[in-house]
Amino acid sequence: MSDNERLNPTRFGTFLHDAFNLTQRELVQAQMHNIYPHPNIFLMYTTIDAMLSSLNEQFPEDPMIFKLKEELLKIDDIVGGSLYSFEIMKLNESNVREVSAVLEKILRALGIIRSGTAEDDDENECQSMEADLK
Repeated sequence: MSDNERLNPTRFGTFLHDAFNLTQRELVQAQMHNIYPHPNIFLMYTTIDAMLSSLNEQFPEDPMIFKLKEELLKIDDIVGGSLYSFEIMKLNESNVREVSAVLEKILRALGIIRSGTAEDDDENECQSMEADLK
């Protein structure tokens, strides 16, 4: 496997950004068809938990990581248990929206998402760079 194929921090951030966008689309589909549960919520929760645990191992004294881990734990309070438990697999729409908001807050704090889409982020970044150059 070449270095270009590995999941480096940038590619991991892109993965999380895209997974979050898919989660948002899943919410819209669930409203239209009243389909539950939301597997991407569980994917996002697990992935962010793993990432924060890894960051905590690398930077154990970083207060931001500790704060984001606490933020992630709020999800357990929202749903009434751990999202790792099969008992919590069926979430209602209100819970999904609250969980999604917490996940979005964490991803924004990490700089993984900044606006609506990766294309928007790229365009905004280019415009910002152009303004800086002028």
